[in-house]
Amino acid sequence: MYNPISTYRIQFNNDFTFSNLLENLDYFSVMGVGTIYASPVFAAAPGSTHGYDVVDPHQFNPAIGTKQEFDEIVRRLKNMNIGWLQDIVPNHMAISYLNSWLMDVLENGRHSDYAALFDIDFDHPDFNEKIILPFLGSTLESAIENGEIKLNYRNHKLFFEYFDNIFPVNESSVTDILDADLNPNLIQLSKKLKSKGLPDEQEIIIIDAFNADIGKLKELLSSQHYILAEGKDAYRHLNYRRFFTISSLISLQMDKIEVFNMYHSFISKLVNENKIQGLRLDHIDGLKDPSKYIERLRLLTGDELYIVVEKILARSESIPVNWPVQGTTGYDFLVSVNNLLTYKKGFPKLLKFYKTINAEKPEEFIYQKKKQILTESMQGDLDNLGRLF
Repeated sequence: MYNPISTYRIQFNNDFTFSNLLENLDYFSVMGVGTIYASPVFAAAPGSTHGYDVVDPHQFNPAIGTKQEFDEIVRRLKNMNIGWLQDIVPNHMAISYLNSWLMDVLENGRHSDYAALFDIDFDHPDFNEKIILPFLGSTLESAIENGEIKLNYRNHKLFFEYFDNIFPVNESSVTDILDADLNPNLIQLSKKLKSKGLPDEQEIIIIDAFNADIGKLKELLSSQHYILAEGKDAYRHLNYRRFFTISSLISLQMDKIEVFNMYHSFISKLVNENKIQGLRLDHIDGLKDPSKYIERLRLLTGDELYIVVEKILARSESIPVNWPVQGTTGYDFLVSVNNLLTYKKGFPKLLKFYKTINAEKPEEFIYQKKKQILTESMQGDLDNLGRLF
């Protein structure tokens, strides 16, 4: 099995790309680095600084570099006897217009070919088979009336724009509204839209007509497979699983074998071509069945691949002995190091000061704050869990 021995973490983003790494490879070799430990390198949301907001796990992030650059890096690393450990994100993807799988779900609802990928409760009693998208800075009514939500048309696709956010439009919903209108010009536009033959001038007419008519805009929004809502609604009302409280990251149903196979096809290819010698699995606790996931990953990638998991362990907790992994990413070790560097004799003095500003016992204070997060920031998630039970 591959042994990384010594790793050097590289955080790829717009400011440090494949090209920058190529320029510094000799430096890492002289330092004695045995393995490049790379942050997620797959296509991510626009402007991502970290790469954990993946929009397409089947291609490299164009903001970071190209396949040709990656192949050149691998070739040179092999000559230096340096390996590559890749950080991957199996739990979630970004809610972004660049996420074509999710955009298809938003356009076609539960009947989308990609609906099974995402952990969405289409049967939630409050949403009528729609997915709530809590990304507005105000109520939907205010956003429409203030002209913040606009209909637009580009490349034969209709979509709503809300500042930097783009949401797809089910085109049949537009033609349904137009067909119901007695205005002969709008009926003609509906026919042209169905044939996807709108010339530029008529594109402008139909867009302007909708954006000038608040009633029609509301009607069009209400006929989509999603509900645009105020951001704070996510705290108490939600029907998809998130990454903690980050509503812009939607979780995957990675326990489904078809989802697992689809998501990992490019990663598997890189492993089989020996371009990757190790994997770091992000947020393993977010998965429905971590054990099954790791077993499938080991079967997919083989026995020689080095695998570590990001898992936050309690003081008395260990990773399951049946997991075919080489360990964790080291949070438990970091706790030991931090304790070693902590001057514990100062604790009574710190506790005495704490009591001057808060009469509650620290344990009770911690409990109340955890409860506050659960019942305020995560009330919607808590309700969903209750319904599941």
